[in-house]
Amino acid sequence: MPEFSAKLSYNLLKSEEIQHTFLIYACMGQDALISDLVRYCISLGLLQGIDVVREAIDKVHKLVARLKELSFLFESFSSRCFTMQSLIRDAALLIASQKMPHCDVTDIINEFHEGIDSFTVRIFHLDNKDPHLRIPEGIFTGMKELRVLTLTDIHLSPLPSSIKCLTKLKMLCLERCTLGKKLSYLGELKELRVFSLSGSNIERLPNQLSQLAKLQIFDITNFFELKEIPLDVLSSLTSLEGLYVGNNPI
Repeated sequence: MPEFSAKLSYNLLKSEEIQHTFLIYACMGQDALISDLVRYCISLGLLQGIDVVREAIDKVHKLVARLKELSFLFESFSSRCFTMQSLIRDAALLIASQKMPHCDVTDIINEFHEGIDSFTVRIFHLDNKDPHLRIPEGIFTGMKELRVLTLTDIHLSPLPSSIKCLTKLKMLCLERCTLGKKLSYLGELKELRVFSLSGSNIERLPNQLSQLAKLQIFDITNFFELKEIPLDVLSSLTSLEGLYVGNNPI
């Protein structure tokens, strides 16, 4: 009955923008950051007619405020995020599986196999709890339609070469990951709009990042081992609107 009630309320949402924002926020997990929601909306093209980051931020904040007014979202421990009641989230995830099949979310916690057959998956999230977990070399080969890839606390040294198969990828988050030095494949992800390396152990940004001409948001916060940012890399990112560099030693 609560799920039925949530579905009825969902049907009252006036626009696809607010509907999709609600569903994506539910898929992101409890107490997700609004700033991360902005990145998802940009990467998935959910904001009609908006290409500028500042405008996207303003729009998402308005949509979140409206969802709060409608009791889809509630105050959380921080003003940077909101929470969603479990019954509402369950209903939202069910609706998302029906209304947004093109944005299927694959969330794998501890184990997977080589070459996951996921041709239609658009969002792939892996939040690792196992320090011994390793990513298979060919894991991304079958993910031709992937738009959003988020890997957290993963050992990626070396970076799987199959990542270069993600030619439609718009958002890549490699956060608190062990990355090593062989990162040249990242330069082949030329459709990237959002890229976060926050908290990962990189000493020097690879020169190949200069090829990411469409990049709008670049997050290199909490790079405690960073020693060098090549000037030609940043100067080549001609579409960059948001650069986050806090808590770096240089």
